[in-house]
Amino acid sequence: MWRARVLGSFLLLMDLDGTMWDHKNVTDLTPPFKRVSETKVVDSRGVEVNLYPEALKILLWARSSGAYISSLSWNDPEKALGVL
Repeated sequence: MWRARVLGSFLLLMDLDGTMWDHKNVTDLTPPFKRVSETKVVDSRGVEVNLYPEALKILLWARSSGAYISSLSWNDPEKALGVL
């Protein structure tokens, strides 16, 4: 098993569309968003976005490990955060 020792804080940069979820452009979605399961969100028109469980695990691990987390996405920030 691969193990890394992290000294101090670190920065995690992640893309969103196609990396955090299966949708290719959440800026096209229409709020409000409704979470229907731990990994699925639906917009007001019924469009589904499925979050990738592995990506969520990485985010949760990074947050619990003291990381600074930022997105490398051009999406509308309010819509992207709504999906997360």
